[in-house]
Amino acid sequence: KEKNGSFISPAEFSPLAEKTGQIVPITWFVIEETCKALSENNELDGITVSINLPMVHLTDKEFEPKLTELVNKYGIQPERISFEFTERVIIDDLELAEKNMRQLKNSGFSFYLDDFGIGYSNFNCVLKLPLKTVKLDISLSSASEKNDKNNLVYILTDLFHDMGLNVIAEGAETLEQVEQMTSYGVNGIQGYYFAKPMPLSKLTDFLGSKK
Repeated sequence: KEKNGSFISPAEFSPLAEKTGQIVPITWFVIEETCKALSENNELDGITVSINLPMVHLTDKEFEPKLTELVNKYGIQPERISFEFTERVIIDDLELAEKNMRQLKNSGFSFYLDDFGIGYSNFNCVLKLPLKTVKLDISLSSASEKNDKNNLVYILTDLFHDMGLNVIAEGAETLEQVEQMTSYGVNGIQGYYFAKPMPLSKLTDFLGSKK
């Protein structure tokens, strides 16, 4: 957040953080703040939080024990923490990522594949990695204008369900889009229709108002 109140998009600072190596302490900061928030706010009981995870952590053998130590420190069940990443992050070292992800999964953590449908998308990651959920990129949702069963969202949702995976549709901004994605059988919908990013203080109030 800038001093004038405006926000810098992660799309701007994340690449710079990765290039300079600052993405490592930033990610640990986010993980610890998440664990702290889950432990201190009753409004978050039962909530699972997903955190973007850079490749540098997926290939670090010390990541799992340090992560386990951190969640134990705050009394957080690993099942409440999910990590999400794009295929771009792991495409260069898929085998090592798979090995470390399976260790983390055995400890109770889960994984989301983000932004499926753009750029590097292929089924190799989906077939090899121990995923829980695939998130369909907004471009696929936007392309599915007709409420029929001959579009990518419906086809991919049906396929991933057959593979035992959950599906989240990203980018819903209108009630019409929500109803459309719901009709395709997705497990969840993400988008500004429900809420925009907000600080923790507003999030707890928001969740409390929904009970």
